[in-house]
Amino acid sequence: MPRSPADSVASALHVDAELAVIGSGPAALALLARLARDDPSSALLHSTLVIDPSGAFCTAWAAKLRSQGVSHLRSPTFVHPHPSRRLDDALHGYAAAHGRLRELRPIEGVERQWQAPSSRLFEDFCEDLAADLRGGKEDERLAGCHVAAAATDIVPLFRDSALPWAFDIALDINLRHSSCSDGGGGGSQGSGGHCSQDGVGGGSQG
Repeated sequence: MPRSPADSVASALHVDAELAVIGSGPAALALLARLARDDPSSALLHSTLVIDPSGAFCTAWAAKLRSQGVSHLRSPTFVHPHPSRRLDDALHGYAAAHGRLRELRPIEGVERQWQAPSSRLFEDFCEDLAADLRGGKEDERLAGCHVAAAATDIVPLFRDSALPWAFDIALDINLRHSSCSDGGGGGSQGSGGHCSQDGVGGGSQG
């Protein structure tokens, strides 16, 4: 299996990245899960960076909920990152399959019988989906896609690049400054680009 862009960030001066996703919460997980489902033959996910200081999906998001003592989400069960085609099947089905329907709480003040999942149920659901994308049951192309770093700056390179949607993304990795120029900062798609450590290679320093 070829080296992932995330591996290359730590060991090479330059790395190509077709897609960069800044942040790794439920929205990022939903985006990548949908891409994996809708275009299974695409090589895009092989050239994807997920940039987040936590280095894992939904870690910071879940920690914030726990720190605030949130027992249940406010959103209903059909609001989830799984790319299921049927409304409300994935999370509710997960709860039923694992004997956790008791963790669904009716949402008051709505006409329909909507239910909200517990925070822990939703977290476990996201962890299972992320495991599938990292190389388990569905798609191994996202294995090693994470870069444990903070994006400190995003600069469009329209004037300096032949690519129509190219960005220079400055990263802070372990107190070092890296700049990543890719074709899709913030979830946009493009082609070509590079990542440079410590500002070497023509990239900007954060």
